[in-house]
Amino acid sequence: MKGRRKKGEIVCRIQRPPNGCPGLFPPSLCTNPSIILDNPGHISCEAAITGRVICDLVPVSGVTVQLTSSFAGVIFEDDTLVTDERGRFTTTATVARNTPIQQGVIISASATVNGIEISDSITTSAGCIACRNPRITLITPQEVVGCSGGQLTGVVTCDNVPVPNASVSFIVSDPRSIILDENPTTTNANGVYSVDFAPVFGITETVTIRARATVGGTTVETDSQSVELNCHTCVNPAIDLFNPGQISCSGLIRGRV
Repeated sequence: MKGRRKKGEIVCRIQRPPNGCPGLFPPSLCTNPSIILDNPGHISCEAAITGRVICDLVPVSGVTVQLTSSFAGVIFEDDTLVTDERGRFTTTATVARNTPIQQGVIISASATVNGIEISDSITTSAGCIACRNPRITLITPQEVVGCSGGQLTGVVTCDNVPVPNASVSFIVSDPRSIILDENPTTTNANGVYSVDFAPVFGITETVTIRARATVGGTTVETDSQSVELNCHTCVNPAIDLFNPGQISCSGLIRGRV
């Protein structure tokens, strides 16, 4: 026999909030969706294409993502993807063997979240030249590099033949110490690359720099080269004001810092 509730006894039951009505009053409706493509770097024969979909800074799963390429030579393993529980999507992009390197290839991703169309795109290079023995060289300044900066140069070859349009990136031991005009940069028709750089103001240190390129699906890089930087701050600033002599109605005031 069930016990009777005592008079005056208070019963507390937790009431869960309503989950809403699907299609009419959704329980959670984000307002600021976005899609973010990761940069795969240079697509040399093959590369992973990844990204994620978020809404109000929260990952969104189950979203269909459509991939496209401005260069028909880039073939996606799957160009229609669905985001996982972390909001991420991934596929593999391939380029046929003996395809010359193409610059300015645009990879785009688009989706629709809560009726809002979103998209993102990145610009890269793509190709797949036949190459058994890729090589890359790097020439750095031998003297101390001051505030005016210096230049990095080198050449990319494949089986002793120059590689045009190759993407070359630089790895610096302390990337906060120098400013590179382009990273990555691109080789010219003769396989030669050059990029200007300058020390950050106030830097006095020695850094190491390596150059890296991927040709025909094979990545090669140079040995580390030491570069001495000296762009120190002013220790004893001074200002001199020259005596203008007598000023009659007007005069020239001159000085030196």
